Amino acid sequence: MVNWNKTVSLITFIKTIEKTMNKKALKNMMPMQMGDVLTTWANIEEMKKDYKYLPKTDLEIGILKFVKWFENYYNEKK
Repeated sequence: MVNWNKTVSLITFIKTIEKTMNKKALKNMMPMQMGDVLTTWANIEEMKKDYKYLPKTDLEIGILKFVKWFENYYNEKK
């Protein structure tokens, strides 16, 4: 079972995409900007209660599925 009660840092998200695509991202690391937040946290309690929503896809699988869709979608447009 996937643990949904955790945050994922942006750098972890980027590294997961890099690993999935086997490419390095071009990053321009900057200091925190006005309006940036250190942490965000989604609350899906109402979705679970109202719609019986329970996510089943972890980060790595979700990114893999998205990358495959993205590559297929844009390769068809060429």
